[in-house]
Amino acid sequence: MIGWIRCAMTTCAALALVACETTGGVVGSKECGAGFVDDASAASGKSLKKFENNFRCAGPELVGAADAFAAKAPSGELRLAFRRLFLEGERNAVLNYQRVAMVAMAQGQWSLAERALDRALGRIEAIYANNEQAEKARSVFSAEEVKDFKGEPYERSMAYYYRGLLYASKGDYQNARAMFLQADYQDTLSDSERFAGDFGIMPMLAAWASACDGNDNLAKDYMQRGIQADASLSEFDAGKPLLLIYESGRAPYKFNTGKYGEALKWMPHAQPDGVPTDAVCVQPAPEKTGVQAGSDAALSQKKGAAKPRPLAKGPDAPTAVAAAPLCVPRLFKAGDVGFQAMTRGGRAVDTVLKGKASFKEGAQTVADVSQTVATVALMSSIQNNNRDMANLGLAGLFIGLAAQVAEQNAQAKADIREWEQLPKALWVGQLAGKTQDTTLRMGGQSLQRLGDDLNAQCKVFWGREVSPAKNFYEAGPVAPSLEKRDEAFRAELIELLS
Repeated sequence: MIGWIRCAMTTCAALALVACETTGGVVGSKECGAGFVDDASAASGKSLKKFENNFRCAGPELVGAADAFAAKAPSGELRLAFRRLFLEGERNAVLNYQRVAMVAMAQGQWSLAERALDRALGRIEAIYANNEQAEKARSVFSAEEVKDFKGEPYERSMAYYYRGLLYASKGDYQNARAMFLQADYQDTLSDSERFAGDFGIMPMLAAWASACDGNDNLAKDYMQRGIQADASLSEFDAGKPLLLIYESGRAPYKFNTGKYGEALKWMPHAQPDGVPTDAVCVQPAPEKTGVQAGSDAALSQKKGAAKPRPLAKGPDAPTAVAAAPLCVPRLFKAGDVGFQAMTRGGRAVDTVLKGKASFKEGAQTVADVSQTVATVALMSSIQNNNRDMANLGLAGLFIGLAAQVAEQNAQAKADIREWEQLPKALWVGQLAGKTQDTTLRMGGQSLQRLGDDLNAQCKVFWGREVSPAKNFYEAGPVAPSLEKRDEAFRAELIELLS
């Protein structure tokens, strides 16, 4: 009798092993393409082997095609980003396009950054646009267990923010305004809920873009909206054309917790924010002097005023005189990405995927009760040589095991894919006037002018404490995708470098 029970217990153990193999994802897996090292990472002493070791049999053809595509990138850091974009396919397309855009912006590859962000935003808008079609798509998307990356509200918001800066750098202030307003909207929207908007810097930037476009009424309206969300923004003057933005620190990182890993949480990075304390100065564009006596430049601006006499030639010709530098003594903190990450509408985030966790809690209860009954019944059968009790015990074991397998297969874990390049804080300064400067110094940091339009009405100078390329090395293991739809996705990538 006892031997028969042992045989049945062995069968249960075998079934448990099968359950482990079908849910663990490691039995029979292979490591493919391990060990190649990117030029930039080799130069910095960083090996990508830890990323490649997670390859799920990508195969030499896919890795070779990824290398060929990445070889077209204009820098080592971008080659790394391109390779990952190619390998991970459509599922991580939004995330990897955003990564490409950030590195491209930092390296002055404006056109590439624009194309990458446009592709990311097109995929985001299919689910999160403010229209009925997107709302229907969002209801389907929310029900999917395995989702394409679209990002949390703050991540989507920042994608629109960067696109708005690039539009502004080209003098396209209407599209810049539209992007900043979309950034404000995305911060209010999750898969199934709406929250009050509180990312005040976004309507503030929409006000600045409106002023650059000559629409003072819209500028006033959006500025009021920004101040309602964040009263500290009241010191911002939307009418000043030179916008200085400095991004410090790193946005909190994601991790999952809870009994089943169902709770999505954020943890601040240990490094402190690099609070900018130095002044920033620009050299104004030189002014022409030497207009002949008798002319009146001021009067010439009035309607009907006589035109000034022609400028003299030869030794009396006008000369360019350098004006005194214009300085802003400090930048002020206008946005906190870390706060936006860990809150919704100003309220602290609790957990996600609660519905799935509730199901798993119920399944675990079934497993625990069944196995308790089984243990008691089996022990009783051994002591009393009772075959019926043994049958009851074995049935309980199988029921409990089945419940545990169902629980494991549910895989209700929070999605912790993240845009690791995002900053924690956004600092802003302003200056009036015009300048031909391309780089501004702020202590040991620099702000670069975005775009190549020297004659733009307004200009954006942008800088970061932490390089986007540096953060990219912490993006985690590469997860190659072999889905059928990835064929079309990879064929589309050829246009990215056009």
